[in-house]
Amino acid sequence: MKSNKIYGTIPSQLWDLSTLQVLNLGYNDIEGEISSSISNTNLTHLLLGTNILEGTLPSQIGELTNLVQLDLSSNYLSGAVPNELASLSNLVALDLSFNFDLSGSLDGLCNSTMILPQNDTDTTIETPSFFASEPLVCSCCTKI
Repeated sequence: MKSNKIYGTIPSQLWDLSTLQVLNLGYNDIEGEISSSISNTNLTHLLLGTNILEGTLPSQIGELTNLVQLDLSSNYLSGAVPNELASLSNLVALDLSFNFDLSGSLDGLCNSTMILPQNDTDTTIETPSFFASEPLVCSCCTKI
């Protein structure tokens, strides 16, 4: 459902689809917040990049234990990245770049093979934000 000019909010019933493994709603006009009722533990790919999502990242994302790829880039998300993301031991690709004002450390994810888009130095990855006072920092991530 990528790039289909979908607009509005994500229906809460979508998070209850227990057999759903891949949700790609990137490059649409989806707005609102990411629901804290997100609980589908079979989800392996959650791709919501390039939308109009706002608010904070719910800590319940950490309950998506089968998640391999998480793309929330190019939205208007803000606040601290929840520590619960460290529970995503299967996560291989994470993109939180180009959000409004996300902050915090991703070093809790160092037990996985993490890949982040970046444009920074050799030892630290800082994900760019539109107006971030403190960039996200990951000192153990692999650059792409």
